[in-house]
Amino acid sequence: MKTYADLGERIQVRGERSRTKVVSGILTVIAILAVLAPMGNVPGEAVDQAAQGLLQALEQDREILVAARIAGDIPLDPGAAAWHKAQPLAVPTYPQVTTAPMERRPQVARVHLRALYNDRDIGFLLEWDDPSPDLTENSSQAFRDAVALQFPIRYGEGIPLPYIGMGQKGQAVNIWHWKASWQADLDRGFVDVEDAHPGMVSDLYPFAPPTPAAVPRTATYDKTFLTGWGAGNPLSDPLRKSPVENLFAEGFGTLTSAGHSALEGRGLWQGGLWQVAVKRAMKTDAPAEVQFSPAGGLFPVAIAVWQGGAGQVNGQKALSAWHFVAFEGVTPPVAYLRQLLWAPPIRGNVKAGAELMRTLECYACHVWPGAPQAGEIGPELTYVGGIHRPQYLLEAVKAPDAHVVPSEHYMDRTGRTKMPEYDPDTLASAPGVTDPEQAYYDIVEFLRTLK
Repeated sequence: MKTYADLGERIQVRGERSRTKVVSGILTVIAILAVLAPMGNVPGEAVDQAAQGLLQALEQDREILVAARIAGDIPLDPGAAAWHKAQPLAVPTYPQVTTAPMERRPQVARVHLRALYNDRDIGFLLEWDDPSPDLTENSSQAFRDAVALQFPIRYGEGIPLPYIGMGQKGQAVNIWHWKASWQADLDRGFVDVEDAHPGMVSDLYPFAPPTPAAVPRTATYDKTFLTGWGAGNPLSDPLRKSPVENLFAEGFGTLTSAGHSALEGRGLWQGGLWQVAVKRAMKTDAPAEVQFSPAGGLFPVAIAVWQGGAGQVNGQKALSAWHFVAFEGVTPPVAYLRQLLWAPPIRGNVKAGAELMRTLECYACHVWPGAPQAGEIGPELTYVGGIHRPQYLLEAVKAPDAHVVPSEHYMDRTGRTKMPEYDPDTLASAPGVTDPEQAYYDIVEFLRTLK
């Protein structure tokens, strides 16, 4: 059995470090210090050098995936040789413990992502370890494997990233959701009642012969008399053409199917490894869908993955932080790269941040490994350093009212957070705090270790 776990790749996941990584990181910091200041009117070559320095820094943090440019069509065959033209990025994933229904059991630790593009289309290959395929959901306790890519509808210089958990109001996301059950429907035929319960006969009169040996296939009925299909529910459609559903969301509880999809995909499980290829035209006629342009330099992407055999469904999943896809041969805008790079003006101290979390009694609202007690008002912080970027953590610590996770536990009836506001005066009064701004960065550095 050949899986990514067997390949012995040196991947920095869950805080692992190597001497090579540290030395390389130091050299990168030295290289980019000169380009963090405003560029002003400088020659194009200098701008390109600045962009490359910033890109290298993001690559050192394993946040950048480079989409390889190819001349031919992007293949849907996950085993096609063209996919090897793109270097994979190992994207760490973490259990979703922010809102119910939660998943506390780590199942999939990482997904390897590749990207290809040509003049017309863009495609992605996702690969992850799974000991057995789960292909059907033909009973109330049967759950299928699945994987999803999430993109902000709007992105670029000056535009903040949406909340990682399916966006937020006013900052929508487009989600491409591949389902193993839909793939099985296309490969083997729509999984019908007759497949789940062979020999079952319904809606027939036994005294009115001849009695058929099996129920007619769903696709042969008039959909007027099949409620789900007739109402346009994509889960009930026996004639679907793609295993990938096109979805939109503006936060938890807002997930909506587009009802149509220009997405193409194909998934293959072999030897303990799922490989899923997904592609779409870079530009579509639907303004609500994410649009891609090499001229923009790069775009954000996040991943979610479900392991059906572990009972994972809906919010019970593993998810990643935002990562970024750059186009091979294209120099991204320097200003956007600066916006994405974590280069804090103050260096935080992990130990001081951990102590501040206790001193400020953050455990009254939150829970994290090592906390004196478990609070229930605020979101759980066990994996917060893995799924959130440090810029978001800093904003959320400074202004929790502006970053409310939609939940009855965290919000009152007016939509205002139940969490107290820790302003500089609050931090200044904490024992041992002489610089409130330093305290913010100390807390962020501690939160970054929670993975």
